[in-house]
Amino acid sequence: MTAVPVLPGSKSIILRATHILLVRIESAREGEWRPRLEGGLVERNLDLALTLEEVLKGKVATAAGGRFETRVLQVAHPSGRVFPVPGVWSGVRASPGMRLVVFARNSGTAPGPLLEDPSCQRLVAPEKALADLRLA
Repeated sequence: MTAVPVLPGSKSIILRATHILLVRIESAREGEWRPRLEGGLVERNLDLALTLEEVLKGKVATAAGGRFETRVLQVAHPSGRVFPVPGVWSGVRASPGMRLVVFARNSGTAPGPLLEDPSCQRLVAPEKALADLRLA
C-alpha cells in the first residue's frame, strides 16, 4: 500500500494519512488522573510499549517486528460520564495484546510520535480496517 498517494484534502482517511500502521500493545501503564486546565475535565498519561507489526502506508524508521515506546494523553470527565472529549486515545482501554490500525499525519519517520496527538488521527480495530486497506 506504499504507493497510495497522500491527499490532505480528501474525505478518505486512507488518502489523508501520511502513515498507516498496524501495532500491537505489549504493555500499557496508566498514570494518575489530574485536573485539566480547561473544561472541567481530567487527564492522564498512558505509557505504551508496542510492536510495529506492519507498515501499510508511509515510511517508518522502525522495521516490522520492531518495538518502540511512546506516551499518549487520555482525557475524561471526572464523573465518568461518557461524552466526546479531546484526544484520539481518550476512551481507549489499552491492554497487552491489543492490536490497532493507526492512521497518522506527520512528516517524521519515528513511530512513537505517529501515535501521539495531534499526529494520530484515528485508531481502528484491525478486523474493521485491514481488509479494506489491503484492497486500496
